[in-house]
Amino acid sequence: MANKIIKRPATMWAKLPVVLNTEDVAIIFGLTVQSVRALTRQGKIPATKVGATYRYEKGRLMELMNAAEKAQV
Repeated sequence: MANKIIKRPATMWAKLPVVLNTEDVAIIFGLTVQSVRALTRQGKIPATKVGATYRYEKGRLMELMNAAEKAQV
């Protein structure tokens, strides 16, 4: 039986790298990779396309989450 490695999200923003990939963003937001890609294509998650992949800046994601929290209050 092979052990499956499960990627765990960082517990603090400071521990995250400056640039994240789609899988990292999916883990942070609790979404599927497909959902993150769809939201990115719709412009709801800010990203930069590099070749065939998306790259996400930690600072822009933090701003997005802060704006979402303020909108709920």
